[in-house]
Amino acid sequence: MPAMTVPSRQTLDEVPARAFKFVMGYAESLAARVALAQKGFDAEEHAYAWSRLQQLGQMPNGQLELDKVVRDAVLEIDNWDNPNFEAIRMCLERGFGPQSAFLFENLQPAEGSQAVLGVETLLDRLDALESGVGRAETHEADLAALALLGKRGYTKAELTRLRGLVKATKATAVPTPLVSDEQRVQILLELYQWLSDWSAQARLAKLGRASLIRLGLAKRRERGETDVVTEPPVTPGAPGTPGPGTPA
Repeated sequence: MPAMTVPSRQTLDEVPARAFKFVMGYAESLAARVALAQKGFDAEEHAYAWSRLQQLGQMPNGQLELDKVVRDAVLEIDNWDNPNFEAIRMCLERGFGPQSAFLFENLQPAEGSQAVLGVETLLDRLDALESGVGRAETHEADLAALALLGKRGYTKAELTRLRGLVKATKATAVPTPLVSDEQRVQILLELYQWLSDWSAQARLAKLGRASLIRLGLAKRRERGETDVVTEPPVTPGAPGTPGPGTPA
């Protein structure tokens, strides 16, 4: 017996959505449940498909925690920039106009990711005032402006805290997947074979058009069409694609 042609990765990646459509359609269609029960579709077969869909949809380890850290940091920065930009500007306008102009050139409070970029720009410019790089002529006044801001609460510790929030929004650590790529391919293949089997059984059951549509095995007619239109099969014989028996 010839070996089964291995489906392409693209074909496998499309299987979860089609399997989900099938099991949801099975649950919604009494006719499908009755017909497929006669062919052996039972709770175990239903659980088989769901278990694999659940495996594929698991959240990677640490992803929820990472998402929360990023979300909280963005929110805190978003709430910080509007009142504090104004407070810093007004503080410096009294005696450090050039420094205020430098800090806030083309810089305004924003929202979301733009707020993060704005606060990062402000911090970079405050660092420039402290380092004096390229600002030798105004360095003494720059340091005096920073000293005044320190008295207003914009201390080194506070600026370091803000820098940490900015860094947190850029967290790029990739959480450990619960399913490796190799395992994912195996699960997809199992689900593909399950769908191939039950798609064929559903067609043999001579279900009505409405039930086939619910199972994802037929499309709704366009205006003026009279024939049943089933999902097009994958062309057999192409490299890496399944041959006859591909689920539709």
